[in-house]
Amino acid sequence: MRNALNLIATIAGFAALTGCDKYKDVQAETRVTGFTKLHDTLRGKFPVAAPGKLVYLNQGTDVSSYILQTNTDSSDYFSFNYIQNRTSTAYVRYTSNGTEFFGQKIITSTNKDSVLQISVYPTFYNAISIQFNDTNKRPISNLAFRLYTSSVYAAVDFSKHAYLSGTTTGAGLYTQYNVPANMYYIVANDNVGGKAIKTLDSLNVKSKGIFRLTTTVK
Repeated sequence: MRNALNLIATIAGFAALTGCDKYKDVQAETRVTGFTKLHDTLRGKFPVAAPGKLVYLNQGTDVSSYILQTNTDSSDYFSFNYIQNRTSTAYVRYTSNGTEFFGQKIITSTNKDSVLQISVYPTFYNAISIQFNDTNKRPISNLAFRLYTSSVYAAVDFSKHAYLSGTTTGAGLYTQYNVPANMYYIVANDNVGGKAIKTLDSLNVKSKGIFRLTTTVK
């Protein structure tokens, strides 16, 4: 008796699922494939792969929800079941270091058999890029620094009042999107080979645009 009831419940659940408008046009026998590329010109000149990122699929052009999701594999590829006779949208959205990254691709019956590319871009209104070099113009990696909004605190390097503290990359670079408009004072202190080195510089950041600075630590 219990087995019979379980069978009835399973059949009822399957019927409810297959009868749902959300999934009725999903075709398991047809696959849509593609790959993603991250375009982050602030941190690199060329698009790079984005493995392990979630890719969402929704009917129409709505990117506020989804009906299917998958991950890009180690080679940056993804695949979905095709939604029959419906325009649909595959999209990527994630946040990294406080910045949202987004990209989308409209899928129709005319391009469903092609390998699709989703180009992913940061969503930002402004950004800073600070390059830290030594006196021979060589980048200084893993250099700790502070950004201040007060020249007084910057002059004494009162880190408790720093707007932010950061560390340069292996290429001596620091980048950040969506920074409040302000005059920023950059301070870095280090000791290389027993010699103390320091920089005190400034960068005027406005509400829109990319603001770059190369500072020499000496």
